[in-house]
Amino acid sequence: MLPINYVLFSFGNRTHHNRAVLAIYSVLLNYSFRENECVIVYTDSPEYFQIFFNQSIVVFEHLDQNKVNEMLGPIDLIHRVKIGVIEDALKKFPGNTILYFDSDTFFTKNLNHAKGLITEKDAIMHLVEFNMGSVPEDFPPAPTTYDFAQMIGMDEFELGNEVVRIDAKSFNSWNAGLIGLHPSHLELIPLVYQLTDQWYPKVPSHASEQYAFSYVLQNNLVLHPGESFCYHYWYHAKKKVVDSILENLLGDNFLETELDERSKKMKSLISRLPNLLNTHFYIHHDKAIQDFLKRRYFKGYLNALKTILSHPEKTWTMLKDAGYYTRIRFDNEL
Repeated sequence: MLPINYVLFSFGNRTHHNRAVLAIYSVLLNYSFRENECVIVYTDSPEYFQIFFNQSIVVFEHLDQNKVNEMLGPIDLIHRVKIGVIEDALKKFPGNTILYFDSDTFFTKNLNHAKGLITEKDAIMHLVEFNMGSVPEDFPPAPTTYDFAQMIGMDEFELGNEVVRIDAKSFNSWNAGLIGLHPSHLELIPLVYQLTDQWYPKVPSHASEQYAFSYVLQNNLVLHPGESFCYHYWYHAKKKVVDSILENLLGDNFLETELDERSKKMKSLISRLPNLLNTHFYIHHDKAIQDFLKRRYFKGYLNALKTILSHPEKTWTMLKDAGYYTRIRFDNEL
């Protein structure tokens, strides 16, 4: 079995970097590194991470704005940088498989099993989200996802040296928060670029790169889901929960403790996070607000009540918001 590198990309502000710190710790806590294996952090701020990880198994690839602009390519799509990072990691470490993970992920189980899922014929993505040929008009984000699916079925595209017509029903959209690839899969990366660069200008979906990875990988390899060992908290309310926790945790007191103590704190947080991301006030509050926005008022009031009962200290906040949307409802009926 080939050695493996864990790869992520973190560019921007402290909030994004804090998420990446959590993600990196989750790797260190769930994998015993062997010779020629490491975590590779592609970032504009290696100095921020070095204060948390003064370890040889965590290495940094500096991405300045010029390099990021190059990876954004002609379509200026931030998610295209992911393709560039994966390509670079495969080229620089040709003897290693890679497991790429977004900064808003964390690992919950031992990763030895995941390593074994990556072969010349097998790859990993996070999970299946939907079939491209079965997208309803109101599928979020609406109408972009529906428009994208319609475009797939109507146009022709260059793929390799051929012009192809793609049946939308022929592939699923896999969440690209986690991607595991073998060195031999480097030859597929140009196809991912090619589809992304054609698709995004036609329908500007920020998931164009995800759809391209999904199509190329499942039509050339066997794809395995990684949801059993990886949690991807991409939804904005869940990010708000994690960000608030990390802002309080990753301060001077954390940095002043020994590495073993830091690891214990992160291990405790990671064990609690899956439950917190279902029960936190921000999650219940968001469910109620989303119902009000979609004019599902009865369900909104029900979720508001559940929010108050589960988080009585936030009663006033929830009542104010429920009152605001109630006024909007009656104003619209007048």
